[in-house]
Amino acid sequence: MADTAKQYDWTETGGFHPQLIRSLVTGAIVTPIVLAIPVAGIVARLTGSISIPIVVGILVLVAVPLGAALGYLVGLGRSKQRLHWVRWAAEKGWEYEAQPSHPGDGILDHSAELSSSTLYWQHATRRDLIGRRTAVGGACVLSAKSMAKADLHQQNQTTRQARRTHTGMCLYLVMDTGSSCPDMTLHPHAFSDRLPIPRSHATVQFEVDAFNQAWTVRAADEKAAFARIDQQTIDFLMQHQGHFLLEFVGGLLVVQYWISEAEETHFVTAPRPIYERLIAFTRDLTKAVPDDLVPPLELDSGS
Repeated sequence: MADTAKQYDWTETGGFHPQLIRSLVTGAIVTPIVLAIPVAGIVARLTGSISIPIVVGILVLVAVPLGAALGYLVGLGRSKQRLHWVRWAAEKGWEYEAQPSHPGDGILDHSAELSSSTLYWQHATRRDLIGRRTAVGGACVLSAKSMAKADLHQQNQTTRQARRTHTGMCLYLVMDTGSSCPDMTLHPHAFSDRLPIPRSHATVQFEVDAFNQAWTVRAADEKAAFARIDQQTIDFLMQHQGHFLLEFVGGLLVVQYWISEAEETHFVTAPRPIYERLIAFTRDLTKAVPDDLVPPLELDSGS
């Protein structure tokens, strides 16, 4: 169910907010546990022994109030952030959901077909979904984080660098296309050996050598791929090499924007500009591909 502004409007008012009691209690419990060992170490250094009553007294008098205050402030910050998400999405004609159980619920007409995708991370942790209806069905964008996919996008990394990258993170835009297309994936060559594309999918070679060297197209039906990837589509993809991977599966288009290690910190603090980048790319893609594949769609307007 989508979040609404009414759920978070209270964050802009003053006074104590009962909605944050749970965060307050969590902070009051967790902080003393975290600080127990450091406080015991300090007491032992100052007194020469660990005095349990002194340690407990410090935790009760200092750590509990401190933790409660921190928990309250963290909860308030998260609630304000969700309000910003809700308002930003509404301005662009989308609805926001903080913790989606499944990206297709109540949004996509062909959500069941997402289970056949080779790009979509089925068991990733999903957050910050925005969804809307379009002229041909539904569309949603969400972030995904997966331990299992940690090495999917690691390119030219040393072993030491790779060990520092604990998770994989990316954005997905999943949308109904309004038509059915034989399964087909399009991705830069850098990902050729890293995607679980079925072996039955043939690699399609086009007459443009530069495109063949930059992009890999694999399709269940080679003739169908030729019919749907025209010169305008090739020209568009040649201008957008690097972050984007595409898949047509049944009646769905799946667009993955992989977040590099260099982008990850920026994404955590300012995710919405990257959402806008993915939406703009997909909007322009719908205008570049043949209309019988995906019709032109205005995905970033309120109408």
